[in-house]
Amino acid sequence: SDKTQLVSNLCELFAQIDVNGDGTMEWDEFTSFIVDTGNVVRENEPNSIQKYHVGKWQDEQKHVGVIEKAYFFNGINRVATCEANSSTLNLYTPDTLTLEKKISQASGKLLCAAHLDGRGQMALASSNLSLSIYDDQSLRQVNMFYTETSQTCLEWS
Repeated sequence: SDKTQLVSNLCELFAQIDVNGDGTMEWDEFTSFIVDTGNVVRENEPNSIQKYHVGKWQDEQKHVGVIEKAYFFNGINRVATCEANSSTLNLYTPDTLTLEKKISQASGKLLCAAHLDGRGQMALASSNLSLSIYDDQSLRQVNMFYTETSQTCLEWS
C-alpha cells in the first residue's frame, strides 16, 4: 500500500542521513545531507559551473575603460557591454563579437541596461539618475525619466 511504501522510503532516507549508524539523527548529519544532496543536484544541472577553456579570440576594440557589465539580449540576439566611466552601451554580434552599434547617453555615465523583451525596447540607467528607453531597432530614445535613486541593476520579465 501507499502508507507502507512511504514508511519504507522514510526508513531508507533516515538510514542515508544517519551516517554514524547510532540510530539518532544529529543536526550536523541532517545539514550535511541537505548540502551534499544540493551539490549533487546542482552539478548535474546545465547552469552548473563548467570547465573553462580559453579561446583564441582576442578583443581588438578600443575601450574607454574596463567592461564592468556584460549582457546577452536574447530578444535582439546581441551581446551588450557597459564600460567604466562611459556613457555608451556597446552592442556586439554574438557569433563574432564584432561591435555592431553604440547607444550614447547625452549625460551621465551608464550604470546598467536591460532589454525589454516583448516591447522592442532597451532601458539604460545613468549616473545622473535618468532611466532612458530606446527602440531596439532604430536605437532612438523614445522616453526618459528621472528616478529618486541610482539604478545599478535592471531586470525585465
